[in-house]
Amino acid sequence: EQVVDQLKCCLSHLEVPTSRGVRPIRACGTRFVAHKVAALERVIDRYGAYLAHLTALSEDPAMKSTDRAKMAGYVKQWHDTKVLLGCAVFHDILKPAAILCVGLQQNEVCIVSCVEAIIKADRAIERLKSTSLHDLPTVKKVLSRIKLADGVLSYQGADIVYYQQALQYWESHYVNFMDSVQECMKKRITSQNVELFTHVLTILATHGWGKTDSASFGYPALEWIAERFKIPLEKAKVNLSLLQEEWDDIVDYARRYIDLVQDDYKSVWWRLYNAPSAPRWFNILSVSELIFCIPVSNGYVERCFSQLKLIKTDRRNCLSENTLGNLLRIQLDGPDLVEWDAKCAIELWWKDKVRRIRFESQESTSTDTEQQDQVQTVSNDSNTCISLEDWE
Repeated sequence: EQVVDQLKCCLSHLEVPTSRGVRPIRACGTRFVAHKVAALERVIDRYGAYLAHLTALSEDPAMKSTDRAKMAGYVKQWHDTKVLLGCAVFHDILKPAAILCVGLQQNEVCIVSCVEAIIKADRAIERLKSTSLHDLPTVKKVLSRIKLADGVLSYQGADIVYYQQALQYWESHYVNFMDSVQECMKKRITSQNVELFTHVLTILATHGWGKTDSASFGYPALEWIAERFKIPLEKAKVNLSLLQEEWDDIVDYARRYIDLVQDDYKSVWWRLYNAPSAPRWFNILSVSELIFCIPVSNGYVERCFSQLKLIKTDRRNCLSENTLGNLLRIQLDGPDLVEWDAKCAIELWWKDKVRRIRFESQESTSTDTEQQDQVQTVSNDSNTCISLEDWE
């Protein structure tokens, strides 16, 4: 029963109520690195349940002999400690990539959360460099749960073999895998300007304004941003010499009248833009408008093109631009079909123009003449307009 309960935790019900059955929890998608890390975590936590399930399938006479042989091959692989430790190793070395992936691929592009993800991923990479295999958190946890009884090693009740060989393999290959992941991560992070985003985070992340009493808080970030975007700011008639003075004033106002801990940074900035003192903060608010527009992720755009390819297939190449745009917007920004209330759409369709009920003739001959009379009456009366209540 414990094995069955653990396996049930790895399954989720289908979203469409009319469909019956279950499916595995999603382990792939637009944020594929984060989903892979989550899948590895589930495998590690329920390794014994999965192995017991594979063993049962390999011995099930109801299955084809080829399928049983395939399951038996999986069981042999999973008994090898190399597979278990491999899941733990990649769970740790892919975590920084998952942090960056989630931050840059979210549905609503948030510059502050994206910048925080980039900085956090960069720090996680630096920590990995000085960490040995046995000190990795997940590897350390897995090794501590391996038990020895009667000369047989087991993990979550499942016997494992080749323990020493697996340790030697991952000790010799762990650094190579980690270097490869770090190199890819470094390329991804350096393509974003980390220095720029660090200064942007100092200005926009209002939850940090109340954590320091320094008189020069934010000055280096303001100077760097003013120098970097000097030309567009001057063309917008921004007086760069007044930035520090207005910055001190706006931060002091926020500390006095706004809850910087509870309120989201977007809410704080909205209140600042609409504050009575906003006109005298023209220069600093202009700078904030500029850095709010800095592109940090193209994840949403990539999803748009992906959905476009799924909607406009070779067999649907006659879709008009307007129809295609509507379908794309519904797919990307629309609610789930299960939760959607169609009443508003029906009312909009009904009010679009005058509509008439079409009476379909039935097989019954007794009512056929009466229905034809009704159709004739409706067709002859050009001023007849039926209300939505009559339609219902």
